[in-house]
Amino acid sequence: MSFDACSPRFWDLVPRDAALEKIADGFQFTEGPLWDAREGCLTFSDILGNRIYRWSPGDGVAVFREPSGMSNGLTFNPDGRTCACEHGNRRVSETLPDGSVATLVDRYDGKRLNSPNDLVFRSDGMLYLTDPPYGLTPPYGMEGQQAELDFNGVYRRAPGGTLALMSRDFDRPNGLAFSPDEKTLYIVDTPRQQVRAFQVAANGDLSGGEVLAELG
Repeated sequence: MSFDACSPRFWDLVPRDAALEKIADGFQFTEGPLWDAREGCLTFSDILGNRIYRWSPGDGVAVFREPSGMSNGLTFNPDGRTCACEHGNRRVSETLPDGSVATLVDRYDGKRLNSPNDLVFRSDGMLYLTDPPYGLTPPYGMEGQQAELDFNGVYRRAPGGTLALMSRDFDRPNGLAFSPDEKTLYIVDTPRQQVRAFQVAANGDLSGGEVLAELG
């Protein structure tokens, strides 16, 4: 398999002789790929399989966590622990060194989150996450759950645990990522097919939010 580039700038990122290789299969709905440069392995979610897997060149695929709370996005916190957006449990969790799982975020203003989708940490431990309702619709979440919030927000969690709403004007906020200098936060709005760019202040506040790219 090879790449079909829609823009010549693609080749600034990917070598022209690069090829796609299937490293594993047999999953139901894969999401949240997370590369661990320390261990040389890939961690990823299988939402419908209710598992988090870990793949390495030497050992292949193994189950990292089951059940996973129907996890979607994954990332490492500054301490190197795996954190997951769990559709089924409507929370962001952290896997501790002993294998136990702790809740980082599950409520805003006393109300349960919809279904956290993706997350990213700033290097100082500030956590940003998106909360669309995708996990409230089976089979992507648990049967019978109802949303308590009437908007789909973007949130910031301070290292001390305080959760603040950063934006509520998205249709369905999804993937998000920092620029290398952490001064810009890019967030996808899936139904609108947009990538928006927010300026990040030193205290973690977001401003701006202009449309950077139209993906339609």
